[in-house]
Amino acid sequence: MSKINVLLVVSEFYQSGTSRFTYEIDSALNKKEFITSIISLNPLNNSHQWIDHYNFKHEELGTKLYFIQDINKPFTPSLNQRVKRKLFGTQLPNVWKNVVDFLDQFDVISVMGEYNYPYIKKYLTDSHRKKLFIHPQNSVYQKADNYSSFEKALSFNFVSAFTKKDTLFEFKEFEFYKHTYLPLSFKIANDKPLWRKPKNKVKKIGLFSRLGRSKPIDSFIYSFQILSNHLPNVELHIFGSGDPEEEGVLRYVQQLNLQDKIKFRGHQEKMVETALHEKLDLVWLHGYHSLPGGWAGYDIASVGIPQVFWDFGGTESDELNQVFPMTNNVESMAALSKELIENDVEAIKLSNIQFDYTVQNQEIRNYIVELENAYKSVVK
Repeated sequence: MSKINVLLVVSEFYQSGTSRFTYEIDSALNKKEFITSIISLNPLNNSHQWIDHYNFKHEELGTKLYFIQDINKPFTPSLNQRVKRKLFGTQLPNVWKNVVDFLDQFDVISVMGEYNYPYIKKYLTDSHRKKLFIHPQNSVYQKADNYSSFEKALSFNFVSAFTKKDTLFEFKEFEFYKHTYLPLSFKIANDKPLWRKPKNKVKKIGLFSRLGRSKPIDSFIYSFQILSNHLPNVELHIFGSGDPEEEGVLRYVQQLNLQDKIKFRGHQEKMVETALHEKLDLVWLHGYHSLPGGWAGYDIASVGIPQVFWDFGGTESDELNQVFPMTNNVESMAALSKELIENDVEAIKLSNIQFDYTVQNQEIRNYIVELENAYKSVVK
């Protein structure tokens, strides 16, 4: 049997959540059965702020990369075609013929991010739609009109982390759809936690977050002020891109007189390696609806560094709160952190719980076969 030719459609190759998930899927697909290619809707070096990253990672996997601007060349009808049009009213070829011909080569077209669908739908023929998959990365909970550009009467294949209960609400506008469950997942190389409780004289908390309005960290800083009043020998190390002065973060630090205890360490290319190398006692991260707010939380849990989360979405699950402790109260954040820093037994216990949960629920090898079967189902 010949291999199934899969095209992954992306916006770009920055270090974003969607780009990471695309890479994890590309890494996990059985290359004995699938050939993967990628088309980017934007060229390389398209941003002054973000650096291309995953294009190199995909090329290491042997994945061929394409760019829409190289394929979407103006199509000029031939003289013969124009004469037939004039004499007999023959329809000229599709104005998007070059893109249509390109898409025809693939057995599966997987659009990574529902926000990319509006940019490619004008190229899609009925034949393309039968092999089309959409991987939503956002939800109607975040954006009520998330699917405003979708034709609700058409049939869609969705691939997402939404549970059966969630899909009923998420896709309620669609008359016909199929859904494949694929949570935020990745390959976990180690079979046990790599973190060991450090013996630091000065205790270190690591906060991994970009500095900016979309990732507010003022609540962490206020929590740290309370913690440092009860635990003088503690530092907060903030790892993430962005200028703390330009983003207004430094102002909080100076007003609270914490500049000697809060360190801005900048963007880290290898977050997990940095966290282990720094011998962190604890990690602080954003959380949403009882779960880590993105890849960082699961990456940290995959090596066992205990974490406490500031919940921006509202805690919904008491059971999950035993795995990923969450709060939106500064005093509670400080108290939880103090106990984990001072109590080795509790810190190691939480390390093991978070590691075990992540291995059980986020290991991509537990889910990739379902996606492969979904891809196979549309191949004639």
